[in-house]
Amino acid sequence: MHASLATTADVASWLEIVREVETLFGPMPDFEAMLFRNISQQAALCVRSDNKRDPVFVLGGLLLGGAPPQVWIRWLAVRSSARGIGIGRCLVEEAIKHLAASKSISVETFREENIEGRAVVLDCDLDENEHVSGTSGEPIIGN
Repeated sequence: MHASLATTADVASWLEIVREVETLFGPMPDFEAMLFRNISQQAALCVRSDNKRDPVFVLGGLLLGGAPPQVWIRWLAVRSSARGIGIGRCLVEEAIKHLAASKSISVETFREENIEGRAVVLDCDLDENEHVSGTSGEPIIGN
C-alpha cells in the first residue's frame, strides 16, 4: 500500500468517501471544487486499491494546505470498508514527507469526543524534531 498524488480520475471514487463521512464532518457542498483545486495544486494524496479489477478505487484521501513554514493537513478520511489496515497512517506519513520543509504541521481535527476521527492522528509516530498541533494549537502528537 502506498499514498500518491491524486488525479482527476480519482474524483468520483473520492466523492463516495465524502458521502460516507458527512455524518462526521457535516455537509461539504463545495468539496468537489475544492478537491479539483487541490489536485491541480498537487495538494491531494490518496491510497488506491491494489485490486486491478477496480479501475480507480480510492480507499482514503487527504488534503494538504498552506505553504512553508505554516502548513496543515486539512482533510483526511478512509472508506469505511478499508478502515483499520493502516491507510490513514500511510496518508499521514506521506503528508509529513510532502510537508517536510516546515517546522510544524497543524492538523484540522475532530472534537475531543470524536474518537473515531482522531484515532489515525493520535496513532502516528513522529521523530523527535517533528511537532503536529491540532486546530487549537495544542500539540496532539509528537515528542
